[in-house]
Amino acid sequence: MQHVTIKRNGASTTLQLKLNLKVSIEGSATIDSHQLEKQMDSFLGWTLRDVGLGDGTPEQVDTCKRYIKQFMHHRESESFYRNLVKTNFEPCEEPVCMRYETLADLADSLGVIYQLMYFHYFLGRNTRMKWSFPRMCCGYSAHNLTTALWEAGVVAAVSTHNYSHDHSYVTVPFVLMETGRTGIILADPTSDQLWIAGSRRIRNHMMVLPSKDWEYKTDWRDGENLYPEIVQLSTCHGTEEKDYNQYMENAFNNAAVVA
Repeated sequence: MQHVTIKRNGASTTLQLKLNLKVSIEGSATIDSHQLEKQMDSFLGWTLRDVGLGDGTPEQVDTCKRYIKQFMHHRESESFYRNLVKTNFEPCEEPVCMRYETLADLADSLGVIYQLMYFHYFLGRNTRMKWSFPRMCCGYSAHNLTTALWEAGVVAAVSTHNYSHDHSYVTVPFVLMETGRTGIILADPTSDQLWIAGSRRIRNHMMVLPSKDWEYKTDWRDGENLYPEIVQLSTCHGTEEKDYNQYMENAFNNAAVVA
């Protein structure tokens, strides 16, 4: 495995809230998004599940936009792609995975990812994304979250898509140096649209998964596996598609060291 140094172009996004997060990476592990949402609600003084389309004070919106700086919510937002190069990190010229020294480092990164999903969800409701957020908004949301993660230093994040069953979300390949294990962080910013029963709906679903041979099943498309087929690489010119499995095979050969 090679190590690729990703240089900062400025101060990275920092989130001051330290979430209480327990992580187990034996097999597949689902992160308790309900509990994390309660912690965020308590810290921020609002309740995410009660945010309706168009809701949100200017102060709340400003808080979210501090971390979600590039936000595409309607098809005419072409400037989204032109602005992608303006991040705090050099663009990765090849697929990379995140290098985490310890389990605590992985947990810290999961906390950052969750917080960005939380802020993105608020903005999705506030802006009336496609007039239906989170329904039918997986593509825009995956791109939005990916660029926010780049800005925060999670430079290995990629937007992934399952064409067969029409769903997009974010994956972050990583290597845990203390064990040598490789894995995937799954972050789905529109996951609550995938469940029929309200009590089962999970907003901002996160999982820690093996590096390959995993499944992502919900009620969507009668429980079909939503395992990615492609990686959608966003650039200032639009999107470029790569085969998911091949991309990840290459990513696990290059561990990103953020300097």
